[in-house]
Parts: sequence; structure tokens; C-alpha cells
Amino acid sequence: MRGASAIRQLTAARNAPRLAAAFVEHTVQIWDLDKCQRLSEFESVFEFGGDRVTLSSDGNICVAAGWTKGRRGGVAAYDALTGSPLWHRTDIRQTQFVRFSSAGDTVGCGAETGRFQLLDAHTGATVNTLTGVKKTFDSPFSNLLLLETRSRGFRIKGSRDLSIPSETFALLDVAFGPDVLCLSEAGGPVRCLDCHSGVEQWRYRPPSNTHVLRLGYRPADSCFYGVQWEYERGTSRTLFRFRHGSERYEEICHLQSWDEDFFSDADALITSDGNVISVATGEIIRRLAFPQKDYPDPIV
Repeated sequence: MRGASAIRQLTAARNAPRLAAAFVEHTVQIWDLDKCQRLSEFESVFEFGGDRVTLSSDGNICVAAGWTKGRRGGVAAYDALTGSPLWHRTDIRQTQFVRFSSAGDTVGCGAETGRFQLLDAHTGATVNTLTGVKKTFDSPFSNLLLLETRSRGFRIKGSRDLSIPSETFALLDVAFGPDVLCLSEAGGPVRCLDCHSGVEQWRYRPPSNTHVLRLGYRPADSCFYGVQWEYERGTSRTLFRFRHGSERYEEICHLQSWDEDFFSDADALITSDGNVISVATGEIIRRLAFPQKDYPDPIV
């Protein structure tokens, strides 16, 4: 047996030094990233398998989702510091994606089938539905919105709607800059697109059997960052920086985690093994004492 982090999924608040760290099922912890202190731990409807946990921009509300509907599933919101339930949508099933809007007033909820729902962040009531949509990502710099559709394509919604063809079967991550966005697809490229015209600015083609799982934009240097994984062999991941305005990149450091998230305007990366890494230097600047679990040794 070998020991490793029990944390399987991470999501950081956009405007506060807080992080939600979820186990395989139900248990969620909230951490203060400045003090490296666990603030709370509570049971939720969370089930590992999709993007099923999200934290409000101020870090005060945690929303989690499960695969099944009902009392033990659905989509539910919790007070991040006490774990007290705020609302629970027991009627929603097969949830694969939940994400707070940048403004923090709604939670996007995408299911395996059916319409995409926008839920009121404070009540859980459905305020809007979108047909043929799997995921949505909104820009923190403007009112632009990227939609992943069920027809294997993307739409950028702003002053005018733009259609962007997909190149593989699934979207992995999106990061917005002020005038451009980057998107990464499973087993496919990272593309940088002009937000207003949809014109491709550049693309990065990962090596065979490799893709970029996470993307972040750092205003401090106007660069996009990525976490790349060689998924066929399951080897270590790499944090790298795209040089400003191009597909040229430089490796920053190697990772041994199985989930990561950028935070604090992408100045740092938090990993599931508890490391807080400066993206400028690749150095570990803090450590979180995440709980550990024993896993079977891999068969060689």
C-alpha cells in the first residue's frame, strides 16, 4: 500500500483566499490559503466523477452535486464555514458540471441530459435554462460567455454570437484574458481565440496521448498558464507558461498531483497533495495538511 492525498477535487474562490477540497464522496473541506488552515469540514451530496463542486467568489458558499437525484443527491448549497445547508435541489439528476458565475449571483448546472440550468445562488431556484448546452464559462473582464454545446461546438456570446467548431469530443478548460480566451479539448489542442471575432490567434499541439487539463490567465504578466498530463501512462503533470501572445511555452515545474486549480489571479497553483506553488518561480510557497489515504500499489 502507498499513501497519497485523500483529496480528489479542488476549486478555489475567485476573489478570496479560500479553497474547497472534496474527497471521493460526500466530505468537503474548506481551507484558508493564506493561513494554511482548515476552516471547516462537512458532509455534502458531492460525488467524484465530474466538475461537481464550486465555491462562490467570496468563498462563503459551497455548491456540490451528485449523480443521482433525491435526498442523498441532486445539487445543494452549504455555508462554507459551518457546513449548514442553504438549499437543496433534490429534483436535479446526472449533474456533471456546477460553476459559480463571476458575479456570484448564479450557479451554472449542466447535466448528462436535459437543459442547462442557471440557479439562483442564494435560493437554488431556476432563473433560466439553455437548450443544447453542456457547460458555460463567463469572463471576469467583460460580459462575454463561452458555451460548450451538445453538438460538439462552442459559442461565444457577447455583442454578437460566434460559432467555434470543436476539434475533439470534450472541452477540458477555458481561461479568459481581457480580449482573448484559451480553450483546451480532451486529446486535442489548446487554442487562443479573439473574444470578439473568434479568429484563432495561435494554437498549441500537445505531444501524443497528452492534453492540457487546466488553464489560467495571469494579469500580472498577461500570460496563459496550463497543467499538462500524459494521460495514457499516467505520468507526472507539468505546469507551464505560454509566452505572451504565442504558442511558445516554457516548463515551470513537474507535479505529482491528480487535481489542481489556479487562484489569486493565477499567481499560484494549488495541488491535491497540498502544495501551493508560485507560477512565477515554480517554488512551493506554502503547504496544506491535506488528509492522507492508503492506495493499492500499482501493478507493474
